[in-house]
Amino acid sequence: WLVAISVMQRLAVWLSRIWLRAPRDLLSGLGQVDGVVVQAAVRAGIFRGACISESALCKAAEAEIVRAEATIARMRPLAELLVQEGVDLPGVAGGEGAFPIFLKFQGRSHVVGGCTALTRAQELKAWAADRFALPEP
Repeated sequence: WLVAISVMQRLAVWLSRIWLRAPRDLLSGLGQVDGVVVQAAVRAGIFRGACISESALCKAAEAEIVRAEATIARMRPLAELLVQEGVDLPGVAGGEGAFPIFLKFQGRSHVVGGCTALTRAQELKAWAADRFALPEP
């Protein structure tokens, strides 16, 4: 128990420093943590131990959500305009740009060119089987 208490105290000090210096960084980090871990931290009182009000943390998270939604709302028309003007980027509203895939076999890298988001894994396996004289799975 003494080790657990020491770890919690150090964690609380660390969280407190981050919250005071860069609360957005703390929120961003917490947003990437599995919900079960955050729930356990709340139940264990880790935020209270770091003198971080859970309601203040919640309000800050809500403010970040509003800020992110506003950014998305500002960027969406720009992205739509660029797509309408013919910009063809992979992952943007139907963009189907070609890209290479690098395969490493027996220490050497090989390039499969002309791949798109629609390239199937079976096609890559067939390419590798033909190129390296491997039996098809």
